[in-house]
Amino acid sequence: MKPRDELVSLQKRLVTELQQRIDDSYERPDAGFARYLGQYESEFKQGFERVASRAEVIEQLMRANIAYFGDYHTLRTAQSAALSFLRELVRQRKRQVVLAVEMLHAANNAHAARFLAGKLTPAEFRKAVRWRKTWGFPWSSFGRFFELARAQGLRAVPLPPPPPASRSGPDARPRPRLHPAAPRSATPRRPQGWGVRCRLCRWRSRPEAPAWSRHPPA
Repeated sequence: MKPRDELVSLQKRLVTELQQRIDDSYERPDAGFARYLGQYESEFKQGFERVASRAEVIEQLMRANIAYFGDYHTLRTAQSAALSFLRELVRQRKRQVVLAVEMLHAANNAHAARFLAGKLTPAEFRKAVRWRKTWGFPWSSFGRFFELARAQGLRAVPLPPPPPASRSGPDARPRPRLHPAAPRSATPRRPQGWGVRCRLCRWRSRPEAPAWSRHPPA
């Protein structure tokens, strides 16, 4: 077996084991989650029209007021793709870019401001926001967004939490997962179905989609 085939086989086995662990973690069926998952899978089964080029994605970003990036949290390459677009957006766009992140609680605004102002080290910032407990994914992957914001003078603010009914447990961490959608443009409407997909990060959009759609848990 070739090394790449062996790696793909290992990844598939890990995904299967993780899915089994997730399934086993549910003590009773969750009707809300099942409904959400059904809607998500139904949309993805529609497929997409074509693969979008990097230039097309950047062009759409430049014309948008709000852009949502969804990533596979355990895959560093997914964050790298989003960072690549963000850097280009900061470089080209004349208006200030505000980075809204799901990694922080609203109560951490002051800590984020101090870090971006250079008053906290990365280690101090992680401790202040309880990074490991409230987020848990590697700083080496997600900390790059904050480092970029600090280097470019961007604001970084928490995303608003979902409605209380969508949380589970008294101390559940609100973590909305959003999938990007392209802004409306003057180009003719395409046939119904998914419009474009980025070859780097699987970014998808369709002209008929609402302003956002839910991204599945990583």
